[in-house]
Amino acid sequence: MKKLVGLTLCSMLVLLTFASNVFATTYTFDSFTAGDGYGTKTKVDDNITKLNGTWDETMGMKVGPFSKASKAKLADGIQEETYVEIDLEELKQGELFEVSLALKNNKDEYVSEAVVSSQKTNDGEVSVTAGWASNFKAVVKESGIYTYRWEVYTKNNKTYVEFTLLNGEDVVGTTGIIDFDTITTTDTKNPIAGQDDVSVKYLWFCNIQVENGINVYAELPKTEDPTDPTEQPTEPTEPTTPEESETTETPEETKTSSESKEKDNTPKTGSANVALMATVVSAISLAGIVTVKKYTK
Repeated sequence: MKKLVGLTLCSMLVLLTFASNVFATTYTFDSFTAGDGYGTKTKVDDNITKLNGTWDETMGMKVGPFSKASKAKLADGIQEETYVEIDLEELKQGELFEVSLALKNNKDEYVSEAVVSSQKTNDGEVSVTAGWASNFKAVVKESGIYTYRWEVYTKNNKTYVEFTLLNGEDVVGTTGIIDFDTITTTDTKNPIAGQDDVSVKYLWFCNIQVENGINVYAELPKTEDPTDPTEQPTEPTEPTTPEESETTETPEETKTSSESKEKDNTPKTGSANVALMATVVSAISLAGIVTVKKYTK
């Protein structure tokens, strides 16, 4: 019976750990630090933060805001995402921005980082590259909100990083798996796996040379699925006059209905998954409690 209790509690612990690490950090307006040489931030709404850079003569770039919101640890596996709007019409030729994910040790010392650059090219597209992955190049050919994703993990005492650019669920390009120890700066501490308690130090929009700034989303806006079987097309009906139908909507009612639909489309990415995970965790927790009480009397 004790083994059954232990197994139940162990399963609960694993699931709780998974639930706490499966979702990337939410980078909100409040999570970004700006000013004092780190650019500016403007709250567009609860989901969108506009970031701008401030020119730094020493660094030779327009330094932007950073966030230390992430608590992800290398031992658990790191997956960080930021959602950036790329407007091909608004971006001017040559404009660019760079964003970096950095690591630290248990002394809060810088360990290493992986920088990604996005620049508007002469042909009107945006080229996304990474100097530490020479064969990587992702080309953005249409405006949209793109996911910038870093995955970092250890295997056989080696640390690896993979960056992926996504448009919705479609992969635009990926660096593939890169040995993180091959990415070096003047302050890099190698091997990374030899550092104690490595975790995320910051997500930093280190260079924003975009006149109008860039919009960063806390969550991806929810989009309608045209293949959703629950949304069946309605058959055309004979037109009726207000006298023939008691359910004809007034302009005010139509406006209210439209506003209600717009509210239903507010960003909810991950909410359903979180709710589902919470339900599963609660169910297993209850089962564990019942099991413990039953077999420890």
